[in-house]
Amino acid sequence: FQAASLMDNRFSKDYSIGSISFYRPEGYGLYENGFLTRSPYSTSWGWLTWRNRWSEFENEFNGRVRNFSLKMKFLIRGGLLGFRRWSLVSQNLSKGTLDSWAYRWLFTHWKKGWDSIIVPTNLIENLGFGESATHTKRGRSAIITKFPRDEWASWKVKRLSRNSEKQVVYEVYGIHTLRHWVRRKYLGVVK
Repeated sequence: FQAASLMDNRFSKDYSIGSISFYRPEGYGLYENGFLTRSPYSTSWGWLTWRNRWSEFENEFNGRVRNFSLKMKFLIRGGLLGFRRWSLVSQNLSKGTLDSWAYRWLFTHWKKGWDSIIVPTNLIENLGFGESATHTKRGRSAIITKFPRDEWASWKVKRLSRNSEKQVVYEVYGIHTLRHWVRRKYLGVVK
């Protein structure tokens, strides 16, 4: 709660920020230690937002995405294969065959031009893994690290690099680059 209060004080008036994430995925090597990461990818675990952002949550999707700006984000956030994937997700949200507020929240960030701030150390644990879970049947939560109270004021904000964005798209959302897909499908090359 102390971290939430500190981040709230620092970012509440910056309307280009849609949320603060206290979950920091480990293992991808995407986030540099000692820095807050500014990312176009919001997380669905352990996050904070503000009433004026949440009031703009995109709850309704009407099948085909008609917003040109959002379509461009679909293309930017994954190339042609990403565009196809995000469009399919949008259609499935519309039809009700995909039950996920997290994708709606992600698309809200993109539509509004918001980024998410990801703290430099994981501060939350997801207890929702298991057979009775809605979506997290397998896996486990990252290890919680102690909140470095003395360091928070010196945390500088660094944008997620383009290469790291590609990794997030692949590692988190399973979207390959077109080059990787062609090499894998037609040439049998895995990497």
